[in-house]
Amino acid sequence: MNVRHWQVLCFVAAVITASLLAFPFRRDLIQLYLDSGDITTAASVMEEVLHDDPDNYALLLQAAKINFMLGRPDQAITALEKALRQKPHNLNALRTLAQYREWNVQPMQAANVYERIAEVRPTAEIYRKLVGFYRYFGEREKEYRAIARLIGMTAEEKTEGAPRFIRALAPDLNRLAALELDDESTPYQDFLMQRLFILDERYRLETQEPSGPDVEQFAIWAGELYMATDNLDMGRAFATRLDTARGGATARLALASVLRWNGRYADALPLLTEIRAEQPDNLEVIQTLAQVGRDAGNYEVAAGALEDLSERDPGNSQIRRDLISVYMEGGMFERAVAVLRTFMNTMADAAQYLHAFLNAALFSGSREALEAAAEQSERFDITDPAMLRTRGEIYLALEQAGDAYPLLREVAVKRDGRPDDLSLLIDAAGATDDPALVLDALTLALRYRPDDPAIVRAAADSYNAADRPDKAYGLIRKIVLKTKAPDDARRMLEYAGYTGKAEPVTQAVATVRRLFPDSLQLTELAGEVSLWTRPPAQAYPLFRRAVELTGRDKARIMRMIEVASFSGKASLFRDAVFLARELRPEDRELAFYAAEIHASEGDKVKLADLMRVFAKNIRHNRALLEKWAVYAESAGLNEEAYHLFSQLFEDHPDSSKYRDAKIRLAEYTDRPDVAASLLAPQSDASPRNFDLAMRTGRAFLGAGLPPEALRYFRRAAGIRPADEDAALAMLEAQAAGGDFAKAIEYYETLARKRQLTEEERIFLAEAHVNAGQPERALNLLAEYADATDSQPRGALVLARAMALTGKGRKARRLFRQLARAQANNAEFLILAGSESLYLGMAEIAADMFDRALRLVPGDIRAMKGMAIAYADYGQEHRAERAFRSYLKKYPGDADAHLRLAELYGRIGKPSLALRQSKTAERLLAEQKRATQFRKP
Repeated sequence: MNVRHWQVLCFVAAVITASLLAFPFRRDLIQLYLDSGDITTAASVMEEVLHDDPDNYALLLQAAKINFMLGRPDQAITALEKALRQKPHNLNALRTLAQYREWNVQPMQAANVYERIAEVRPTAEIYRKLVGFYRYFGEREKEYRAIARLIGMTAEEKTEGAPRFIRALAPDLNRLAALELDDESTPYQDFLMQRLFILDERYRLETQEPSGPDVEQFAIWAGELYMATDNLDMGRAFATRLDTARGGATARLALASVLRWNGRYADALPLLTEIRAEQPDNLEVIQTLAQVGRDAGNYEVAAGALEDLSERDPGNSQIRRDLISVYMEGGMFERAVAVLRTFMNTMADAAQYLHAFLNAALFSGSREALEAAAEQSERFDITDPAMLRTRGEIYLALEQAGDAYPLLREVAVKRDGRPDDLSLLIDAAGATDDPALVLDALTLALRYRPDDPAIVRAAADSYNAADRPDKAYGLIRKIVLKTKAPDDARRMLEYAGYTGKAEPVTQAVATVRRLFPDSLQLTELAGEVSLWTRPPAQAYPLFRRAVELTGRDKARIMRMIEVASFSGKASLFRDAVFLARELRPEDRELAFYAAEIHASEGDKVKLADLMRVFAKNIRHNRALLEKWAVYAESAGLNEEAYHLFSQLFEDHPDSSKYRDAKIRLAEYTDRPDVAASLLAPQSDASPRNFDLAMRTGRAFLGAGLPPEALRYFRRAAGIRPADEDAALAMLEAQAAGGDFAKAIEYYETLARKRQLTEEERIFLAEAHVNAGQPERALNLLAEYADATDSQPRGALVLARAMALTGKGRKARRLFRQLARAQANNAEFLILAGSESLYLGMAEIAADMFDRALRLVPGDIRAMKGMAIAYADYGQEHRAERAFRSYLKKYPGDADAHLRLAELYGRIGKPSLALRQSKTAERLLAEQKRATQFRKP
């Protein structure tokens, strides 16, 4: 047999094909087992197949189904998740996975799957699912966004075919959803959208019920939501849409009720007024308007509505009573009187309106109404105590206290002495001006209520009104001890004061201080009442206590000081002022009182401290500034007084008083240049005034201007040619200008005529020294070597002469003696220090300046002189510290900066030397500019 190879191959292929057709694959067996109900075997085969092909998409879906059927949800979810990684947008697989997650109680994971579905194909069904999940998890922001999208998807469901409530709600839901989707909503708007959406959904559900939804109830719920989220305008628009669609005013009335229940009367009234204008015959609207108007306190609106109802239903007694009540509550007493008058004259049951009529007339204050009420009351036999009382009050209002009293007495007796009845009875008795009735009322009141504070108070007031303050005081004091009431204590103090006797006042004050030690009002009143009958010194502790209770109250502090001054006792005034200063240390007026005390006690230190703190920046108060200035000068505080009078003169340049004070104090405080600048114009204006010319010349001489001084001294000599003082002053000016020869000639000529005075001899010796003739000064001043105590100036000139004639050792010894002898004279020590420094005795100069600084810390001359002295005799580090201390206090001294720069250069600190030099250059440039632009 001839068999070819291709025939064999064809045969094998045919056999294989037949086998495949006759016997299924294993994956096909899975479905066969499922169809036969053998799920377990199907699962077993599935596991084998998946083992060989684990990523097969179809097998994974079938595996998920089988595992779920076998109650293995976790394996089912795992298979689905693996399949979805291959086809993540398979909606059927996603829905199945979401269901498996829900059935496996995995809501969070289920929500995540629904979010994936919403990304692929957003539908209303999916977003409803998401809204439920977000609400369950409390994820508000996600819920709001899902609701907003759901509202947009269901917009077509709210068209004409939808229920009217749904249609009315739709514009607000759409608007709120749009705001949320545009990220422009507020938390309140999102909350409102959520709640309205829930309301919308609930309404849809109830439409499927046989009874249907209660539209009014739903309108109330909607109104509450609009109100709670402060969206009333939106709520009114919704209610209007719903009422327009349905007819009537149900929705707006529901909103008005919601507003009323929540006390939003001001919002409810306009709404009701609008409805009433549309539906004037709607009784429900009118009744609601009356209720809301009354609740809101808008009695005009309430009265108008009730008047309308009364006209429509005149026989309705409840409406009449409500109308009268509104009139009375709203203070519309005349309208109440008018209506009640009609009732009294027309109604068969007029008696039931009598009490209301009496009250309306009483509150109206109209005499005509009161008289009409009194007349009407006489028609009836009144036995009711309340009505009797009102009738009695009407007689009191008509000033017929005699007619009122028996009625009110009857009331008091009938009601067993009720406190308010007894008080009114006492008032009525007082109004009669009949002492017998007053006594009767008080007796009756105290019989019923002997321990009743209110009655005893009324009795005390009546006794006081009857000019019996002693009796009133006795009664009220018992009440104070019992009740310890502040108002009773106030009465007690006043009644005690009205007695005009010191004993009850003292007793009342003691009672108040014991019972009410911390009561400001009672303490103050006790103080004032004490002043009525007792000396101010006894009242002062009360005013002091009032200040302690308030602390910083200025008015009470000033009253305390005033009372202390009334007492005439300096110790009390001092105590008051220093307590005030302790409480208000910044107060300028109180500081001035303290200054008065310090000035009277001669305490210059404390007065100066006050000056430095308070006598500044008060230019707005001329009188107070002048007082401070006068006190400063009278206390010898010339520096402070100078600055204060300078301020006054600057602000009031035409005041000769302030000008003269400034000149005087400029002389006292060594400001001759200031004195000269003010004196010169006066002397020029009065050229024949000898004293003024001399004074001006001395000022110029002190200011270091000898030529100017000589001009005014010559003027004085011209006025009085024989005056020796004028001649000496001219010589002194010439000497100060460097012309010592004339001074020497004058004094030597004078010495030949008479013996020179001590001052003249010292002046002549000083002229010899200044003229370069120190040897002649030695002969004139030899005796002053031992006069360092009695004549320090002569000894100083002698020391200069010694130093200049080569007697340095003697000069040094004399300078040291002067330092010891004048140890408490700061000015002399500074002068002697300057002289010794000039003469090259730097060590002695430093000692002089150091002694001066102990007496006057911070003196500018002594600080700078000591620094220079240290530098001159080689104490560089001490000099550096001294210069730095000086410049810290007086940083504007260019010369000191230059000297410190030179010192730094000597001790090898070039960078610091450069810095000081630059500072000095800057200051000198500033001084130059200031000189160029200074006012003449």
